[in-house]
Amino acid sequence: MVNHPFFQGVSSPRDDPVLIEFKRNVKTLDMAADTKQRILDAASDCFIRYGYEKASMSDIGKIVGMNKASLYYHFKDKLALFEAFVLSRRTPHKKLSIERVEACESTRDKIIEFLCGEIDFIADLAVNFLDSGSQGNHGYRDDTSAVFEAIISEDIAFLDKLIAGAGISESRQLALLFLETARGLLMADCPLDRPAGEREEGYERIKERVRAALSLMLKGAGI
Repeated sequence: MVNHPFFQGVSSPRDDPVLIEFKRNVKTLDMAADTKQRILDAASDCFIRYGYEKASMSDIGKIVGMNKASLYYHFKDKLALFEAFVLSRRTPHKKLSIERVEACESTRDKIIEFLCGEIDFIADLAVNFLDSGSQGNHGYRDDTSAVFEAIISEDIAFLDKLIAGAGISESRQLALLFLETARGLLMADCPLDRPAGEREEGYERIKERVRAALSLMLKGAGI
């Protein structure tokens, strides 16, 4: 209780059970968030080291010292963990990509910069999730393609806005064409299975091809 006469009968914040419970809840939430981050860090390491298919919940659990049941409490399955991994890489990439696009003066340069940035995003994931034999899912593995659908839709919408802003009709169709061209060039010579140094050089070569192909396509489209 507070001793000052004005506060007689008023509980001290330190003694208030509601506030105490709130503090406990905040602490519990902080611990849960920290646990989820540790699981995500371990999963990211496994996905990069082994690829999506070979990475297992058991491997992830061993790294964080948890059984599979505890992992499933925080993430419903491996696909949910993979989605969290992809989004954890996507968020900072998206911010940087927009900054680079905004620094370009012409619409042509903005489109090329954006699509080369998407190559960087795939390189940053460094996961063997691409499957050139897939059909109808933009070239991604069948079991992980759903994770990327929102990203693909977001990319198309961004390009659509850029192209439409240049006064070009059928902007969405062109956006899809440009995106598929960049992804096609990536899948044709994806260097994921090469040593690190060669992998970086491989992605740079792909970006050069993207720049050359898109420059011609954009010129033909009047952009």
